[in-house]
Amino acid sequence: GIAVLSVFNIPYTINGLILYNCEFPISLLILVFWLGSWLMKKVVLSLNDQMKLNNHTYNIKLIDRDEKIECIGFYDSGNTIDRDGNAVSIISMNTFLKLYKDYPVEKLLFRNIAYGQLKDPRYIQIKAISSSSSYLSFVIDKMIINDQEINNAVIAVAMQNFNNFDCILNSSILGGK
Repeated sequence: GIAVLSVFNIPYTINGLILYNCEFPISLLILVFWLGSWLMKKVVLSLNDQMKLNNHTYNIKLIDRDEKIECIGFYDSGNTIDRDGNAVSIISMNTFLKLYKDYPVEKLLFRNIAYGQLKDPRYIQIKAISSSSSYLSFVIDKMIINDQEINNAVIAVAMQNFNNFDCILNSSILGGK
């Protein structure tokens, strides 16, 4: 530490450094440098995570009957869920409610299917790392990912919202990327 102070011609005493005619403990300088480096590390890691997320997100359109919504899809290489051999993508609760404004929410919450509003609705089991849950799945007219159109796409509804995207895309939809 003393060598650094000497190189930069910073006056110091045994107890600390002298800046603008005030004496500051060296531990305060060490604390400031430590906090600065910790903050810089957090910023760099956050930017790195955001860049990774941006490399796996796509603008998508979900179209069913007369409703059309635009949202953000996240490509998940681990999502290999299928229903009768068809790839299943998972949408958030908010995305479902935007697409089906008149769908009775209590039916969704109590896991009753409102027949007539959804095409081929049924519950499917989706296994996560430590658990398995039942998700409402159904068919929509079309899903458009960038310029790729998928007719009769199978969608499942998560009973939650996602942070940075609206839909978890099935890995086979984009060719296993």
